[in-house]
Amino acid sequence: MGQDDFSPSTQSMAKNFMFKGFDPEEYAKSISAQSDGDKDLIERRENIRLLSDETSRKLKRQVYLNYRQFIEAAREISALESEMIRINHILQTQKSTMDNLTKLFSEETFKAKLDRNQPGSARGHREETNNFRPWSKVEGCSHVLAPGRYLVHDGDVTELDQNDFSEIGKLRLFLLNDSLIVTKASGERQRSRKEAKLKFQNLYSLEGLPVVNVKERDMGTKKNCVKVMSFPEPRLFQCPTPKEKRQWLEIVEETKLSAKSKPPATGSNAPDDDEDGNPFSGGSDASDEDSYVRPSTKQDFNSTNTIPSWIREAPEEIDVLLAQRDFVQAQKILMKCEKTLATEYPKFSNDTKHQLSEKRKMIVEVLCAELSPAADRSLRAGPRGQRVPAQTLLIQLGEERKAARLFLESRTAAQKYSRKNLVMEGDLVRHNQKFCRIFFDHIYETTKEFNHDFENKADSFSSLVVWVQAELKAFVEQFANQVFVGNTDLLEQAECISAALSGSLKLSDMGLDVEFLLAHLMRRHIVEAIINHRKLIADGTQWKHSNEEWRPLNLQTPTALEKLKEEMSALNLTTFNQYCKDPCFVRLTATMISFARLCIPHTQAAMKLYSQELYHPIVDSITELLRSVTQSITKSMTEVKDQEKVKIVRRSVKFLASDLIPAVNKIIKEKTGKDPRSIQELLRNFLQSFPS
Repeated sequence: MGQDDFSPSTQSMAKNFMFKGFDPEEYAKSISAQSDGDKDLIERRENIRLLSDETSRKLKRQVYLNYRQFIEAAREISALESEMIRINHILQTQKSTMDNLTKLFSEETFKAKLDRNQPGSARGHREETNNFRPWSKVEGCSHVLAPGRYLVHDGDVTELDQNDFSEIGKLRLFLLNDSLIVTKASGERQRSRKEAKLKFQNLYSLEGLPVVNVKERDMGTKKNCVKVMSFPEPRLFQCPTPKEKRQWLEIVEETKLSAKSKPPATGSNAPDDDEDGNPFSGGSDASDEDSYVRPSTKQDFNSTNTIPSWIREAPEEIDVLLAQRDFVQAQKILMKCEKTLATEYPKFSNDTKHQLSEKRKMIVEVLCAELSPAADRSLRAGPRGQRVPAQTLLIQLGEERKAARLFLESRTAAQKYSRKNLVMEGDLVRHNQKFCRIFFDHIYETTKEFNHDFENKADSFSSLVVWVQAELKAFVEQFANQVFVGNTDLLEQAECISAALSGSLKLSDMGLDVEFLLAHLMRRHIVEAIINHRKLIADGTQWKHSNEEWRPLNLQTPTALEKLKEEMSALNLTTFNQYCKDPCFVRLTATMISFARLCIPHTQAAMKLYSQELYHPIVDSITELLRSVTQSITKSMTEVKDQEKVKIVRRSVKFLASDLIPAVNKIIKEKTGKDPRSIQELLRNFLQSFPS
């Protein structure tokens, strides 16, 4: 940044500031001594501000230019890295080929090759191979059939894992004159070997496909192994015997050399492709026969080779893009190739089309892995698929069901993580209000995002409904473990349940009416909570009645009596004052006062949990609670002989029949809109047992 880059008004000042020995304090003293007054100082200050603004703008510009150069350099480095990967792959292929050739051209192998090159020997070998008819049928290989292809060699091998050399599965290899076919056993193979079937797995072109001998000292206990250097992942095979391993290495190399020395075969000069010579014609099932039309002329066969070169090179390009994690570009190339083949080459069928089909499966697998939640790290960043539009790419590939399933699985994992890290804070009600808010906000946001991504995919919405149901079940299970445990007060439980039901109403805006489902899932827990709370009150009251002395309650002070009056008034027992006696007595027992304090709140809490399907369980529970008290008083009436105590018993009967039971009946009627018949019948029977 030179001094000529500044405006004329600030250029001289910038020159002073850029001087090597510039001292700010000396400069400030000098301008103070030279100034004629405040106006001059204000003008200098304005010039310094302008210089500061110009310097800031120029620095930002330089940072922007440096950042652009950094991005361009990063792009060049990425391109060079990709090119180096390709070059490295080519060099490894050539090195493996040279090593293979060096081993094959040993003295013993060289003599055997000279014997095979004799015309009679070669002709006999091909006739022996082509007359071989495998026992099995190969499914899904109709695209491989073409004039000029014939069977050279085949055999069973075992595929090994390249890391720990464990067995992956049994395979059968078919070596054609220009390619190698890998097949695996289908489910019917174990049932009957004579009727066994093989399923097509892969097709590898022999051109640029090294088959390398693997030394036994590198394999531990495994022997007779060869490695096929396929791209992008090499494959390791184990032959049954050393003889078969040697045959595979020699025949593959001979076939590759023979293919290089001769022009491509056409339908006129190819070996016989009758049933005995071709293992894929006579043995294919009806589905393959229907999908494959055999070319009859040379012109028809050559017409399939007129596709553009970029389509033939597309499978390798997709492999490179997947290695670079450029999933968007890989998907674009695949869909462009498929569209071109469908519109311009509708009858086209050969190796390239099958390779594109395999690449489609590979892209789907990679995108599914990206959408899957990471099991080896924190879920705070969400699923790995958020870094790339993996979900959108899967939908464009026609895999809506997989995209929906993986998206919902990732959201489930995120929800489990958030529930796991929710710490218990404050009281139970406040904690569960926070828990319910987090859960239903999560369901709401998931549904909103799902509706956006799968807007035109109506078939996928069933998976959302099933997912919401499963999430609600998990929510209710954890909710029950927090709320319906121990001696939690029923009123607090009612507050928590009310918060959950209120949160579920938020989902109605997204078209999900889950209130009924949530209430149904909680029904068992609610009924158990009401019954347990009722038993707790009834057992305590029964114990107190068993030790009752039937004496009026003495509150010791008038203040305590006034507080009790206010408490009873809050419980809607407005006529409680008639049972009070100055200065501090209540003409009821402590047991009856305690029962009133528990019965009314129990009824109020139960009514907060009310729904139509819970009407009978709630009313029956309250009725049983009242029945336990009426039975105790009825029993006491027959046992008590003292006249003063009998008066207190009768006063308790009056309190129950005239005040407490009607108050309970009123609370239930206000909530449900109808009188509970069981409570009215209980009151009628209770009064009949005490004639006036």
